[in-house]
Amino acid sequence: MASANNNSSPSPPPPPPLPPAPHSHVSFLHTVTAKLTDSNYLLWRSQVQPVIIGHGLLDYILAPQIPQKFLTVEDHNNNIVSAAYHFWEQQDQLILSWLQSTISETVLPRIINCATSWHLWDRLYEHFQSTTRAKKKHLHSELRSSSLENRLITAYLLHIQSLIDSLASIGDSISTSAHINLILDGFPNDYRTICTILNNLRDPLNLDNVTSMLLLRNLALKSLARRI
Repeated sequence: MASANNNSSPSPPPPPPLPPAPHSHVSFLHTVTAKLTDSNYLLWRSQVQPVIIGHGLLDYILAPQIPQKFLTVEDHNNNIVSAAYHFWEQQDQLILSWLQSTISETVLPRIINCATSWHLWDRLYEHFQSTTRAKKKHLHSELRSSSLENRLITAYLLHIQSLIDSLASIGDSISTSAHINLILDGFPNDYRTICTILNNLRDPLNLDNVTSMLLLRNLALKSLARRI
């Protein structure tokens, strides 16, 4: 018995895979430890900016290169948005949404009308630059006017340290030598001798040594007062 002829044609080869898309959007899964408040802008920026840089998206918030939305008049009339603009808009909105999620409810009203990530970034920068300048001026004024008065030495030193820490939190660091000079400037005449000695020492001073010598002078003055 003759075998049946196989007249079926061979299956066509599978179509080649589609080439990968030239771009892909970056979604943000990072969370921040501290959301932006009215008092921690530098801390907040130090958390979010490295994430954006790490994804290669810094230009979106600092120097956006916005593609042309419509390539032709006909596209404009028919509301046909270019692929490049569409991609940019989607990525920008992902960044914007993530940035909004890192901002506290007290600050969100300041950026409620920001439609792009660079607009939000610029609005926050301008606002906090202004408030930071005013805060720096106030803190420096308070430092210059601080004195021992009727405080305990330890309380006075903590007061100076608190002001210096507040300046550091807004990006204005005070050197150790300047810190020591600010401390010494606030002591009354009873401490002039020890302050002069400390100011004239050739070796660099540290806060612990200065504190110890001032406390010793304080004990000596108390002992002298008891004998009078």
